[in-house]
Parts: sequence; structure tokens; C-alpha cells
Amino acid sequence: MIHTGEKPFNCDYCPRSFRTKNNVKVHIISVHQNTKEHVCDFCNKKFNLPQALERHLEKHIKEKDNEFHTGDKNHECEECGESFAFSHQLKQHLKVVHGCVRFECNICQKLFKKSCHLKDHKMIHTGEKPFNCDQCPRSFRAKNTLKVHLISAHSNIKEHICEFCYKQFSLAQSLERHLKVHNKEKNLKCGQCGKMFTLNHQLKKHLKAHENVNYENETLM
Repeated sequence: MIHTGEKPFNCDYCPRSFRTKNNVKVHIISVHQNTKEHVCDFCNKKFNLPQALERHLEKHIKEKDNEFHTGDKNHECEECGESFAFSHQLKQHLKVVHGCVRFECNICQKLFKKSCHLKDHKMIHTGEKPFNCDQCPRSFRAKNTLKVHLISAHSNIKEHICEFCYKQFSLAQSLERHLKVHNKEKNLKCGQCGKMFTLNHQLKKHLKAHENVNYENETLM
């Protein structure tokens, strides 16, 4: 049947069919039945199938092995700063100590305060980009990212001006990145003492200091 593609065993709940009777049974238990009698001893997560529990346990075993060899505690509590080796330990700590419920990503075990944040995060794993630009073919995971794209790529309004070179930018973030180029540059020279400055307002302030000194010298004479 592998070569012929024949699948004579049909699911009673959906249109899917399978090559073996056992495959139908596994499909019905895992997809259509809510009975979860196989419980993880580490984190109390429940599963329909023993095979699913076994695969889940392998993650814990790998985590424990890493902890034994490295002693790393990479899961830090945002509330109090305490660190844990496993994500399920952090989740339990948040619930018991801080009374916080966290939403966990089933792919990477990252925890989130809100279900909407978890939903947005999962799109990183799926590659889903539901927010489309109406001016070009690009698409984005988040509405805010699309907004930034529209302003930076398609807007002619540039109200953020660089004090070094007077270059204009649509976004404040773009100006900040640009300023890093000038961060260590000192191109503005004082004509009286030769001191160098980065920003125009710094040079102007310095020149006023010269004016005050010159005025004081004149009054003394």
C-alpha cells in the first residue's frame, strides 16, 4: 500500500484516511478525543498518547542533562529576578509566588503575560505575515511594523533632522541609527582656541564662554 498509495481505513470524524487500522486509532485519540490520561511527572502537562508524552519527556531529559553539565539557569523571573534551569519551574514559580499566569509557546517554551503576545510570537515560528503593505509587495507580522515601514519607505514627511549634517529622516529611530555614525566625530572647530565639538549647539555654547571671557578682559582694561 506504500507503493500504491492505497488508504482503506477511514476516520469516522473527518475525511482523512490511513494505510493501517492502528494509524486510524492513533489519529482519533490524538485529534478527536479530549481524554488526556498521560501526565508528565516534571510539569504535569497532559497528553492523549503515550508516544506524545515520551517525546515531551525527552525535552526534560535533555534539559536536565544540560543543567548537570553546565549548571545554566537561563529562565529568569521578570518579577523578582530569580533564575531557573527549566521553563516549567519558572512557570510554577510565577503562579505560586507571584500569582501570575503565563502563556507558554509550545514550540520554544517562551512565556508571555498576555495571550495576544503569544499569538504574535508564534508567527515567528510559522512565518505568517498577515499585515500587507498597500503600496508595495512587502508584508509584516505586526501592525506596528507595517506602520513604521509605511512612514520610512513611502512617506515624504521627514521631520527628524541630524544636527551634524542636517540630513532629514522620516523616523526618530532612523535618526538615532544615523547619529551613531557621528557619535565619535568632532568636525566643528572653535576658531579661537581650536577645540573640537560634535554638535552645533555645543560649539555655540563654547563660543559664548569665549565672549564672556573677552568681555571681562575688556572691562578690566
